[in-house]
Amino acid sequence: MKSNLVDELWQVVENQGFNKEEIVGSSRKRDLVDVRIAMAHVLHFRVGMTQSKIAKILGLADHTTINHYVNKCKARNDYDYRIMMNEFAEVIEKYEDAEILNEIKKVWNKHKGGMLDFYPPID
Repeated sequence: MKSNLVDELWQVVENQGFNKEEIVGSSRKRDLVDVRIAMAHVLHFRVGMTQSKIAKILGLADHTTINHYVNKCKARNDYDYRIMMNEFAEVIEKYEDAEILNEIKKVWNKHKGGMLDFYPPID
């Protein structure tokens, strides 16, 4: 499921006028770095992804830059940055909701034939 999530986050990036090659490249332009920081923050704090995994997604050699992003860089207050973070949050929430539904289905199926029998099955 996480690969689909990452694909959708890249789609948000592209919808904002950037392309993946620019982001995973070595440019230090402020707007490209802001996108990298936004992706790192979302993937680390909302998804719980490791810094090493995030580094691979962003085309970095190791986790040290991601460590800097998540521990030292304060969230930007730029308007475009906030828009992108809001769009990232919408994508993440969709996946979080799907994971919650999957957990409910697991509990439901575990108790089939028990006290919950009188409720219709969840598809």
